[in-house]
Amino acid sequence: MDVLVVGGGGREHAIAVKLRESPKVRHVFCAPGNGGTALEERMTNLPIGDSDVAALTAAAEEKKVALVFVGPEAPLCAGLADALNAKGVPCFGPSKLAAELEASKAFSKDFFAKYKLPTASYRTFKTGEHEAALKYVEEEYLAGRELVVKASGLAAGKGVLMPQSMAEAKEAVQEVMVKKVFGAAGDELVVEQLLIGEECSCMAFSDGQTAAMMVAAQDHKRVDDNDQGPNTGGMGAYAPAPCLTDDLKPQVTEVLQRTVEALAAEGRKYIGVLYGGFMLTKDGPMLLEYNCRFGDPETQVLLPLLDSDLFDVALGCAEGNLKARVPEVRWKPGAAATVVCAAKGYPGSYPKGLPISGVAEADTVEGVKVYHAGTKQNESSLVTSGGRVLAVTGQANDFKEALRRAYEAVSKISFDPPGSSSSNMHFRRDIGHKALQRLA
Repeated sequence: MDVLVVGGGGREHAIAVKLRESPKVRHVFCAPGNGGTALEERMTNLPIGDSDVAALTAAAEEKKVALVFVGPEAPLCAGLADALNAKGVPCFGPSKLAAELEASKAFSKDFFAKYKLPTASYRTFKTGEHEAALKYVEEEYLAGRELVVKASGLAAGKGVLMPQSMAEAKEAVQEVMVKKVFGAAGDELVVEQLLIGEECSCMAFSDGQTAAMMVAAQDHKRVDDNDQGPNTGGMGAYAPAPCLTDDLKPQVTEVLQRTVEALAAEGRKYIGVLYGGFMLTKDGPMLLEYNCRFGDPETQVLLPLLDSDLFDVALGCAEGNLKARVPEVRWKPGAAATVVCAAKGYPGSYPKGLPISGVAEADTVEGVKVYHAGTKQNESSLVTSGGRVLAVTGQANDFKEALRRAYEAVSKISFDPPGSSSSNMHFRRDIGHKALQRLA
């Protein structure tokens, strides 16, 4: 059978590669795909934007695909799953109603409160209420409580601001609500209590009834080593994350399952990946937010560890009965770690069109797969086309070896023209530092 993967990042390259492993999958179409999917066997890029709902639906019908697997959140929040389901095309991804869990942080926080899901205390503010928001910030800081400021809408993973003082918190409110640095995503604002602990990415496959939890992952949001510098889409990840201990896992599983049941009760049947960002506090796991899709770069470590057939898992979810196709989702032993190679300057302004070399050599390192994100194929060469360019994943029986393999592969890659003395590639050299401390 043929399948269509929607999206063009490293996450989608990883999804396409995993789907191709299935003996039931003949060909993978990627819309729009990237320079990596263009080079893969049994994959074809389609020149369709990932949020062009009408063109994607038409392509799915024309290609007679057995499944559409949606990577990014924007098309889901725009109703792609609804459009496909209306045409009878199975889609792995939630409806527009269910995707509101990510599309609106204000909605999700109210949802957490309604169903008593563990989360930080909060207040929401709409356009025109920035004076009230500033007053609330001042009151909270004077009471000794630190805060996090969030744009409620979709902001490509960058709408969460972490102020270090009352003055910075007030500035964050102004940036979101008055200066509109996140555009319409800042029409509503969430101000919440800062939670202290270790953050963990806990995802589950959902068929609308049950949440089949994946192994836990941990990503690295800050651009520089030692968690310094501005937030990014993610500079690396690893799985399983040892911070989610055996005694905490059932608590997280219960929250994910209760969420799926609550959404179903509200007429928002949830199909796809339910991605819970949890803070592991002294009071137990607390929900930071939900995303309505796989994380990026967590996908690049989770899918290599998936032992079950991803096509069967996704189709079972899309049909609303995962257990009928996959009674138990299985995971491989061992670990995986991925290092993101970014263009120098990211997440600020960065050059595009830089020549990429060494990827073929990196891919020959044992246990390594290089996933493409911001790449495109020019006449005869591969060049950069985005901020996060590659995600280099190492897999092994143990975490330290997985990490070693990933970094060995990274050492072979360059974004520099021959003879250049400067480096146009930036990557973190401390991926997995928290896990290494735990394992020491």
